[in-house]
Amino acid sequence: MSGPEYLNLTLKISRHDEVYKAELDCPSGKSTTFFQLPVSDQELNAKLARIRKPGPNARASRSVEVQTARDFGVELFKSVFDKESLSNLRDCIAQAAESDCGLRVRLMGCDEVIDLPWEYLYDMEHESYLFASPDYLLMRYYNNHISREILPLAIKPALRVLVMIPNEGSSPDAETEWNLLNASLSSQRSRGLVTLERLQPATLSALKLRLERSPMEDGIHAFHFIGRVKFDDDSEEPALMIDADSGNSDLITAGHLGCELYNHQPLRLAVLIGRNHSEAGPLNLFGASARSLLERRVSSAITTQLEMTPEAGRAFAAAFYATLAAGRPVDAAMAEGRNAVSAGAGLLQSSAPVLYTRVMNGRLFARDEAAPHSPSVLKSTPSAPDDGNLGEHFSMMAHRIKEGLVIPFLGAGASLCGRPENTDWDPARRDYLPDSSQLTSYLIKQLYPLMPQESKGDLLRASQFICLEMGETPLYQKLHSVFALPYQPTPLHTLLAEIPCILSEKGYAPFNQLVLTTNYDNLMERAFDRAGIKFDLIYYESKNLDKHFGKLCRKNSDGTVQHIEGEIGYQDISPDRRSVILKIHGAVHEMADQDSYVITEDDYIDYLTHTALTTLFPVDLIKKIKESHFLFLGYKLRDWNLRAILRQIEVARKLSLKSWAIQRAPDRIDTAMWRNHGVEIIDMDLEKYVDRLSKALQSLPRSGDD
Repeated sequence: MSGPEYLNLTLKISRHDEVYKAELDCPSGKSTTFFQLPVSDQELNAKLARIRKPGPNARASRSVEVQTARDFGVELFKSVFDKESLSNLRDCIAQAAESDCGLRVRLMGCDEVIDLPWEYLYDMEHESYLFASPDYLLMRYYNNHISREILPLAIKPALRVLVMIPNEGSSPDAETEWNLLNASLSSQRSRGLVTLERLQPATLSALKLRLERSPMEDGIHAFHFIGRVKFDDDSEEPALMIDADSGNSDLITAGHLGCELYNHQPLRLAVLIGRNHSEAGPLNLFGASARSLLERRVSSAITTQLEMTPEAGRAFAAAFYATLAAGRPVDAAMAEGRNAVSAGAGLLQSSAPVLYTRVMNGRLFARDEAAPHSPSVLKSTPSAPDDGNLGEHFSMMAHRIKEGLVIPFLGAGASLCGRPENTDWDPARRDYLPDSSQLTSYLIKQLYPLMPQESKGDLLRASQFICLEMGETPLYQKLHSVFALPYQPTPLHTLLAEIPCILSEKGYAPFNQLVLTTNYDNLMERAFDRAGIKFDLIYYESKNLDKHFGKLCRKNSDGTVQHIEGEIGYQDISPDRRSVILKIHGAVHEMADQDSYVITEDDYIDYLTHTALTTLFPVDLIKKIKESHFLFLGYKLRDWNLRAILRQIEVARKLSLKSWAIQRAPDRIDTAMWRNHGVEIIDMDLEKYVDRLSKALQSLPRSGDD
């Protein structure tokens, strides 16, 4: 697979006496800036030490460590980008957005600046970290006389990873680290995308013996080390602490390791997860180790610039290796890995891993299309509406629904099912809900006509501006005026509500449904009410001042609200008792002051820092999620908030279960992102899909006849 395209931007840093020279080369033009680091060497070391040795409360957005990282990112951004270079950067970002592609930044130059934590680069004007989005990639590009074009290696059937975890100094112990890594990649391993092999004993002789095997048929693609790095006085370079054949500890310099790895031709990547950052001195041992590997012609090396928690390492490994195994560039895999960490562990941990590479386009591997387990895109065409693959899909889907093993997951497009294309939305009418663009335009027109131009097409950013300028109440009132209207349920909502009746008429045992949605509207509730289905409405409370903020709540039939206490929860909240509508981004209610909306940028930040499926959801809902397939309806996966939710679902489920997404004419970015999550795309109009699924359910044999 080719994956999404990127605009390439090169930032080369060189030293000239007491100042640094930053040369920016991007599609928008070239510019040069001379700058000094914003702090003295002593102050810089103190700041970096504070970031690299975070305390127990470092995850909090207002912690000293996070504030230090942000302040450093602000000063670095202001130093490197003067007026001309900033203009080129802005134009490049705008061009990437208009071209529907991402942005890749190649950082080159002198080691002491390249090793700085550029992941914290912060744009004050836009109030955002430059590399917070998975669409913005960062690589520390190593280019010298030995650099040459490195072609991607075709992998079939799986990406093979050799794991080395010495017993010496590992915390937690090696066995725990190995079990965590195995658990993090259980889904990818069960789908045949990744294999893990543990090197035992974790000695140099064992490593040599393993790498001497057949280089292609049984070759290793990635070397994954978890342990300690120290400065070796004898060689005057960083060295990895490994086990010795004698049973004690031993050292292997990064340079020596690089030679061993380079001689094993299938190998393209070394990952060094450091476990002793608190012992690091002024020299960045971890960055120096990665550069030493590249000097010995290893294609790419990943290391850590601060110590990752085992949980963060687990989330990173799952997302990173899944993306890499799909044939995506290594920097894109890095971005997905960091995004997965950010959802659960916050800014500092998400910026811990850094990439050094000699591969200009980041492509280390290419997925062999003949390999098994490769998810596909099934298409429906007017000339062949009953295509064999789709016919089998609908038959299979009807049977899985009959067994109660499919969870519908509704996105914004689900509420537009059946709405004629290019329909103008009239807020005074009650026929159709607005799409995201129409809602954004309406809010701006009603509440903030002077909205900056660059934010007018972005619902989250527009809502954020409105809240900052006018407060939350006017925004909630306008949203309530839109979503509280008595819209008619769409064909999709109607079918979901009719499924129990369809199955009951055929003699099947009745079952209750669990429907997940990120929508605020009440279409699903209205459809269930019409069908006479009793249900629990569970929603996320987003209002910061509410006593239930950051928790799930249950809306009772009398209008009262009950707070759900996490995994234990209310024991009667279960699909075994009643159907459940779970609205994970808030809900509209009878009164505007009761509403809850995850809609501003701050709302999403709060949401991602407060949600963890295994602690937020009642235990019976988690059990249902773990045992069911997902049917994604009305989503485009480039929505980063959905990707964050998916990461948590994948961690919670542990075992691989196939899922499907209904999306008409998906582009390359969406196709790549769905595939990375093991989700099969059905290329079909949502309303047509609903009609076909309804017919498949109606065609089920009567109970006992199948």
